[in-house]
Amino acid sequence: MKISPKVIELQSTLYSVHSYIVTTGDREFLYREYLDFDDIVTNAYLINEDGKDVTESCMFFVREIQQMLDEAAT
Repeated sequence: MKISPKVIELQSTLYSVHSYIVTTGDREFLYREYLDFDDIVTNAYLINEDGKDVTESCMFFVREIQQMLDEAAT
C-alpha cells in the first residue's frame, strides 16, 4: 500500500478537507478526512476508472491509512 503526497487541502468556513490518493495493488482509493460541525468524519472511497467516487465506503481501509499517517508523523 502506498500513500501519495497530499493532493487536496481545502479550507472553508464550515470545514477543512485533507485528501490523499492511496494505491494498493491495482486499486486507487480517495482518502478524505474533514471537520464538520465539530465532528471529524473520515472516509475512503474506491475510485472508478472515471476518477469518481463509487458509493462503496471502505471503513476497514480507513483504519489502515490512519495508522500509516500517524506513524509517518512521528
